[in-house]
Amino acid sequence: MGVTVYHDWDKQFWNWFVSFMVSNNKSEKGKKYLLPTDRDIEILDKCNQLEKLNLSKVEFELVALIKTQLEDDWRTPLLMKLDSLLKKNKKD
Repeated sequence: MGVTVYHDWDKQFWNWFVSFMVSNNKSEKGKKYLLPTDRDIEILDKCNQLEKLNLSKVEFELVALIKTQLEDDWRTPLLMKLDSLLKKNKKD
């Protein structure tokens, strides 16, 4: 997914427009992901494409973790995953 940008103003407007559309989107994805840049949109688009493929469990979890990095609160999912790994691998 790409946008042809002719001037800096076009890019600034595009970034504002995407942020506006996402913030006013009533869907869950619109509220969950910020997507302030073209690269963020590209990452989400590729993650969505990958989710439609026959991924292994590990690959699917990796894509899900990557998507958390686009969230406003990206630290919480990372901490949850780290806690889960520690709990799973911690020796009593």
